Amino acid sequence: MRAPSPTPHPPLAAAVPLAVLPALAITAIMTVVLGVAPHTPPTSRLHLFDGAILANVALWFAFAPPYLIGWVQYWDPGARRRTGMLGVVVLAVVLWLANLLLYAFTGGLVADLVR
Repeated sequence: MRAPSPTPHPPLAAAVPLAVLPALAITAIMTVVLGVAPHTPPTSRLHLFDGAILANVALWFAFAPPYLIGWVQYWDPGARRRTGMLGVVVLAVVLWLANLLLYAFTGGLVADLVR
């Protein structure tokens, strides 16, 4: 039997929202973009959508990977000791894919509400 960890895990109620923060953040950004788009002139609308694409790229490829690796290490401080850095990265990749799935689901809901 494994000995209990000397460092207690953060409460689950705080951990889950922090785990899906990237998906929630980009959903909020895209909701604002979709809400503002009909009220902007056509020339500015292209810049608005370009900014939204850049926000997606920045969030998913620059912010989310290091954030989720940090989240895995914060949630379970012994994860790196037990699984090595590769295990931490694999867990972060699984979380990254779960965030993409959540974003696709919430994005579909927002798109249906806007129509």
